[in-house]
Amino acid sequence: MITSEARDLIGERQREVIQVRCATRQAHEFGKRIEVSEENWDQLVSEHRNTTIPENVDKLLSVFAHRCPRPRRNWLPAPYEDFLVIDVQDGPEFTWYLDYLEKRGYLQKLGKGTEASHYELTRISHTEIES
Repeated sequence: MITSEARDLIGERQREVIQVRCATRQAHEFGKRIEVSEENWDQLVSEHRNTTIPENVDKLLSVFAHRCPRPRRNWLPAPYEDFLVIDVQDGPEFTWYLDYLEKRGYLQKLGKGTEASHYELTRISHTEIES
């Protein structure tokens, strides 16, 4: 839900729209509803603007655990659509996180070649992830 006042902010504050989009997509991903208003715009932006790499890693692992709640389940993320499930700017940055988690053994890419592949969560504990 977005109020008409918040809708008016979109044109005025273009640089912040990505953070608001991340907030709404992430809420939706876990079945939550949020209202975007002029009153909470700045809060939503600040919560999603300076997310660290370890925080985004945790967010992405949580999304995988939510989408793949049982072993051997998998997900085919579409980087140019699904990048909003974590606090990144675009598909290539999202792909960097997928590669990061795959190289560290948290995800396994299913399929062959460089074509889009499903990913399977291989483990949840990630205490050794670098800060």
